[in-house]
Amino acid sequence: MTPRAAVAATFLGHAAIVGTWAARVPAIKHNLDLSDTQLGLALFGMALGTVGGSRVGGALISRFGSRRAVLAGMPAMGAVLVLAALAGGLYTLVVALAAFGVTLAIVDVAMNTEAVVVEQAYGRPLMSGLHGMWSVGLLLGSAVGAAAAGLGIRPVVHFAAVSVIVAAATVPLFLRLSARAPVAVREGRAWGGWSVGLVVLGLISFCSFFAEGAVIDWAAVYVHDRGGSSAALGAVALASFSLSMAASRLVGDRLAMRFGPVSLARSFSVLAAAGLALALLLPGAPAGVVGFGLVGIGLGPIVPTAVSAAGNAGLGDPETVVSRIFMISYVGSIIGPALIGFVAGQTGLRGALVIPLTLIVCIALASGRLSSAAA
Repeated sequence: MTPRAAVAATFLGHAAIVGTWAARVPAIKHNLDLSDTQLGLALFGMALGTVGGSRVGGALISRFGSRRAVLAGMPAMGAVLVLAALAGGLYTLVVALAAFGVTLAIVDVAMNTEAVVVEQAYGRPLMSGLHGMWSVGLLLGSAVGAAAAGLGIRPVVHFAAVSVIVAAATVPLFLRLSARAPVAVREGRAWGGWSVGLVVLGLISFCSFFAEGAVIDWAAVYVHDRGGSSAALGAVALASFSLSMAASRLVGDRLAMRFGPVSLARSFSVLAAAGLALALLLPGAPAGVVGFGLVGIGLGPIVPTAVSAAGNAGLGDPETVVSRIFMISYVGSIIGPALIGFVAGQTGLRGALVIPLTLIVCIALASGRLSSAAA
């Protein structure tokens, strides 16, 4: 088993657990008889947990190593998710989801840190393909979750089964990898603190996370409401985005080798902006499906390229750099959907979606900062 395959399996398993949770949110809401506001509070607790987990993840990984963080964190993710299914009320659910967010983020930082090291060892781009495996895992977890819901399987049973399967599939792979001491990046001087370069790369990832979150939460609503389409066609637009992003990431490494990370990020972010502009200018199902699909293609390689660039830019040790990139990025996924909802209440959803369009344009303008990504 190669290091690349082990890390890819971890990306797949991590996303499968996230997709498992996302597919059963309606069941958890129904079982606890939560209002939309109460569910939103619980999900906000999870979001805060991811920010906190990304903050402490770098320190933990620096001390114990990314290998140990994955070996302990992956089973912990599943166990905490089972506790969320066992929650008896809102407050216990908030606590469980906050803990789930913490473990989710720690494993996220650990596996991306390991991905930086593996990419450096191979000497060529691998990050986009690994993130593509995450997208595949998310789709797989969501599909299995939908099937479990259709069969009437209780969330606690479903969560426990998925957690055991994922841990059994990923932990043995990582056990075969040799433990490594923390390593410095290959170029430049390692900085213990924040730097302008690190913040800019984090903001590029922030913009992508913001736009992704906005599309995931609002694309189906926009196509349904603004285009007068059915709920099913709205779901098709969201599926178009998700599948296009997965495909884009899976081929992103080959494109980066051929055209370079800067050209890749610049051209694909322009493509994403064009797709979103198409959906906003022609608010109907056909334009929505095509437009949001183009957004998925365009945003697919952005975050992987930003993580790779940060890990290879001499900005610090991989675990510290990756944890800070994700700490900035997660804020985008938290405030993005909420801000879109608030602005939509004032200007309409079409006007609110101009915000992620503007941020995607910012990615194109800042893409020159990605020159240190593996290529």
